[in-house]
Amino acid sequence: MNLRITIFFALSIWFVPQALGQCMQEITLEFTSLNFDQGCDFNDSNGLDATIEVFTLDGAQLVENEIQDLIQVTGPAENVPFNLSTNPDCCGTGYSPSLGTYPLGQVTFTFFIMIYEADGACCNGYNWWSDDDLGEGEHTFDVLEPEGTVDVGSCISFNYIIHTDIVGTGESLIDDTVCPDFETEVNGSIYNIDNQSGIETLPGMAFGGCDSIINVDLNFVDSPLPLIIGDNFLCPDGSVVLSTETEFEQYLWSTLETTSEISVEGEEGLFSVAVVDEFGCSATAEFMLEFFDLTTLEITGDLVVCPDNPSGTLTVNDDFDIYEWEGGNDGNIFDFNESGIYGLTVTDANGCSQSSEIEVTLAMPEPLEIFGPTVLCSDDAIILSVDDQFTTSTWSNGETTNEIEITQGGMYEVIATDINGCVQSTEIEVVESMIEIPEINGPTTFCFGEIVALSIDSNYDSIVWNTGESESEIMINEGGEYSVTVSDDVGCTQSSQFETILSQVEVPEISGPSVFCADETAVLFVSQNYDSYDWSTDETIDEIIITEGGDYAVTVSDVNGCTESTEISVLQSSPEVPDISGPSIFCWDEIAVLSVDQDFETYTWNTAETDKEISISQAGDYSVTVSDINGCTSEAMVTIDQYLEYNIETDELTCLPDEEGQVVVDSMDANGCTIQVITNFIYEGDDVCFLELSAFVTDAFCEGSNGGTVQFTVESGAPPFELLIYGPDGNELVSTTINETLTEGFFEGLAAGIYTVEYIDASGNINFLEFEIGISDGPDYTLSPDQFLTVGDELELTISEMGTLIEDTNWYLDSLLVCESCNVLPVSPEITSTYQVEIFYGDNCVTFDEVTITVLMEEEEPPALPDVFIPNVINPEGDQDQSFFKPYGSTIESTLEMNIYDRWGNLVYQDLSDNANWDGRVLGGEAIPGVYVYRLVLLMQDGSEKLFFGDITLLR
Repeated sequence: MNLRITIFFALSIWFVPQALGQCMQEITLEFTSLNFDQGCDFNDSNGLDATIEVFTLDGAQLVENEIQDLIQVTGPAENVPFNLSTNPDCCGTGYSPSLGTYPLGQVTFTFFIMIYEADGACCNGYNWWSDDDLGEGEHTFDVLEPEGTVDVGSCISFNYIIHTDIVGTGESLIDDTVCPDFETEVNGSIYNIDNQSGIETLPGMAFGGCDSIINVDLNFVDSPLPLIIGDNFLCPDGSVVLSTETEFEQYLWSTLETTSEISVEGEEGLFSVAVVDEFGCSATAEFMLEFFDLTTLEITGDLVVCPDNPSGTLTVNDDFDIYEWEGGNDGNIFDFNESGIYGLTVTDANGCSQSSEIEVTLAMPEPLEIFGPTVLCSDDAIILSVDDQFTTSTWSNGETTNEIEITQGGMYEVIATDINGCVQSTEIEVVESMIEIPEINGPTTFCFGEIVALSIDSNYDSIVWNTGESESEIMINEGGEYSVTVSDDVGCTQSSQFETILSQVEVPEISGPSVFCADETAVLFVSQNYDSYDWSTDETIDEIIITEGGDYAVTVSDVNGCTESTEISVLQSSPEVPDISGPSIFCWDEIAVLSVDQDFETYTWNTAETDKEISISQAGDYSVTVSDINGCTSEAMVTIDQYLEYNIETDELTCLPDEEGQVVVDSMDANGCTIQVITNFIYEGDDVCFLELSAFVTDAFCEGSNGGTVQFTVESGAPPFELLIYGPDGNELVSTTINETLTEGFFEGLAAGIYTVEYIDASGNINFLEFEIGISDGPDYTLSPDQFLTVGDELELTISEMGTLIEDTNWYLDSLLVCESCNVLPVSPEITSTYQVEIFYGDNCVTFDEVTITVLMEEEEPPALPDVFIPNVINPEGDQDQSFFKPYGSTIESTLEMNIYDRWGNLVYQDLSDNANWDGRVLGGEAIPGVYVYRLVLLMQDGSEKLFFGDITLLR
């Protein structure tokens, strides 16, 4: 037994650190606004006391908050902005409620939410419920989509923001038993059998940004040594059991089996097993399994037998120890006496067995049949044959082929042997018959138009002419070859042929031109040979000469006196003189076309061209000769002239260095000829060419108005300047000349859009400028603020214009006009009312604003005004506290918008940042001291937006 073992040690083991600690995510919920839908019915006439509660699904309360600033919410369709992180609840504390701390892998959180209107005291540890349950239900938050809206009922929903903070530390342990050659790198350190433990720290590298601490503790063991045992040789259909000498935890054989031993049946080759011991170390062993050499089993003998002798012998090669035939014979020779299937099993010296079987079939020969006719006609020969499946044949006339030829009647017998050696015999009788050849009687020649008879004797069983007739006599009117076939009562046939000639005169052909030219003669002649000719001109020869057109006829006859006639029409032709079309003169770089107006059969120009149309490139005399379809010719001539070639060259100055050089442009002169205009551009130099213009723009009042202006300032260049202003549609609006003063560069009446300015100085330098007219924020005015009024009192609502844009104002209450063209509106409402003002300004522009008057009962006190201070004087060069302009106040959350206008209503400064302020500068330079107007939009801590107008004095 041969045994070959190969050991493979694993190079590395993959392991996952054991988690000892982990990063967590702390989820904080921030409500941003409540949204009330149509149909909300709040029981409390003094407003809504909204309470929001959030619970986990097991009932633990996470959030409880009552909101103070909803006193004015008395009905539907209003949104109340608030922020729990800044707005205090009724206990005076502001917070962003935490939804808890969760593993980093969790991204969705489901809670139970309730919103209701509560009556009673707060901050007492429990809620006083009213009948207004606004909505409740489960909702799932997703930290991957941190902003959204929760619908908690048919009446109310709220907007929210989710914040996620990462807390904790990611700590892991690498504690494993590994193989001797194991090696791994942790945080840049190599751990192997020489360095088995340590502590590694990775700052901020854990999932979520926590520090990752890795503790390494490895234990090294010996590698396994597997050995495969089993028989090395087997028969091809035998089996053997292979196993390992030592037990292991895991097995993987090359047969993909995973047991400690495997059974191999009928398969040889290299087998291997990979094992893993209790510590996870692996190794591999191999085992070669081979088959015994087998002698090939061969059976020979009689495999096909005839029905009259179904016996024979089978023989086997003499290379085996044991022979076992089906039927009891135990030798290598087997005699049989009938057809069938015979099986054999043999066994060699190694005990390996083989089996085979062989079939002895009973031949079923096809019946022997002689093929060929049974009638032999006189002076004829016929073929008798048998099928090619027979290998030998012996006929009664002594011939030994499968096919014989006979010329006499009589009885013929054949004995034949097939491919299997089976013998058969059969015979056939051939009858011999005599029939005479028929003789056809009739004329050998007759004339066209005659009818003649052809006939034979009538003593035949059947008669068939090649005309299809079956009588002994037929009538013909055409010459040619005629044949007849006759047969007797046994089917033998004879045939005869007879040729007769039909004398017919060939129709004469008159040769000659059908058309000939004027002042010429033509020849007409008959090309065939006849005995006589008779022309319509009374001439009797085969050729005549004619001098004029007309109809000509001839009659001819052959030796039998048969005649035939024909005629011809001849015309005389005279083509018209051709007309040549084309230009009388053309340019030097062009190709002119000359053509003949009429259509002719051929064209021949003096240029040797033969088309109806020719192209010429130079002046000269041109002629053409034409011919019609009859070959008759005519000609014409024209004289063509050509312009002389020339070009134009000029010098021009340029302010573009890249443009210096020569430019060649193709152009066209007064005659329509192409010429080259050569321009030499000469660069003047930077000191002469520098040209710059700037623009100060005022926006239009509104979309569709023409209230925009632009004022140009000359920065450099040689005045005066020529300006061309193009509107947004690309059309030229203004073309004028200005000096360096600003007043000459002022233009008004411009609509919104992008404009282009082309300007040229006195030196011819050109430059371009683009400016845009936008849409202004509307007129600058101060409107009476929202106010509180006790029932029965009266006050005036006013609108004061800070600029000069407002043209008219109308006042409305509940969409009804209450005062037309009024700047001051006295009001004394009995209930809270909102007044709308319609403001007309600029060029047919209109905007809307409104004032709300809250009506209080006599015993009610109006709420305190917001704590806002806005300075009215700034001095950027003075005290630091007054060096810039901005609003102050404890109730201000941020500035949404700051606009500064000059006394003409022009916007000179805008700031949309949270901490907006103005330092007294305009367009990067110091503003002129004086009175300016401000417009502020502030976001208050209660979530509302407040608008403030006023004057600010700038000092220096």
